[in-house]
Amino acid sequence: MTTTQAAPQAHVNLSSAELIERAVARGEGRLSANGALVVNTGLRTGRSPKDRYIVDEPSTRDSIDWGSVNRPFDAEKFSALWARVEDHLGNGEHFISELHVGSDATHYLPVRVTTETAWQNLFGRTMFVRPLAYNQAAKEEWTILNAAGFECDPNRDGTNSDGCVIINSPSVKC
Repeated sequence: MTTTQAAPQAHVNLSSAELIERAVARGEGRLSANGALVVNTGLRTGRSPKDRYIVDEPSTRDSIDWGSVNRPFDAEKFSALWARVEDHLGNGEHFISELHVGSDATHYLPVRVTTETAWQNLFGRTMFVRPLAYNQAAKEEWTILNAAGFECDPNRDGTNSDGCVIINSPSVKC
């Protein structure tokens, strides 16, 4: 007998209520007595300054005050790591929200947030603007990948630990 696995499912632009329902159903959190979603964030509960980087590339190199806060990251290593994270997310159920930074029709920035968990996608929906129509001016969009279950290999990936935040401004990727 041959077993066929279902293709990974991408949930796009779910409402906050749907994300909460999925988070509870997937065991990512529970509802409190007042109906709020309560989650355990795991090991990474706050800032991790030694795990934050900015891709060092020619168009922004001279504009950044490099140091202990703005730490450089190799562009080639970023591209390889980004591809691994995309593969990781694409191989499982994931959540996508199309959002804006800012609500002004002229000055907004479009951002696509892809997460491995429903609750982290809900966080993105809370942090950014939920537009009535996404990116009507067809601006270049920022992409944020959040893969909570992905572990970096510091030796291979050039990171400080098994988790990181990397900003690549010219590619508008985080």
